[in-house]
Amino acid sequence: MIPYKKGICFISQGDNGSRISQLAVELSKVLNLEEWNVFYKLHPGEFAEWEKAYPWLLNTGIIVVGETGMSLYEVFARCQYQ
Repeated sequence: MIPYKKGICFISQGDNGSRISQLAVELSKVLNLEEWNVFYKLHPGEFAEWEKAYPWLLNTGIIVVGETGMSLYEVFARCQYQ
């Protein structure tokens, strides 16, 4: 279960996914992750291969939302910023 905290959501977008995911990692390094949840919502085309495409998201504390995760609307409901 993901605890409720202040939230920020990044939404992946095809050609820009690499840069967007790197921005999410950069921001997560300066935020207090005990106070914030950082979500990275994958594009449906990225579900199968995201760990290869964006290995820098692994082990960062960022919550990667994919095919079996929360819906986009659930993520929006938890986030103050998108």
